[in-house]
Amino acid sequence: LSAGHEPRPYTAERHQAWLKRREIER
Repeated sequence: LSAGHEPRPYTAERHQAWLKRREIER
């Protein structure tokens, strides 16, 4: 997980979306 890769700050919304993507990949 590269935090510095995103231009915008890491927000809770992005984290939730990431968790959803992980669930789907799973």
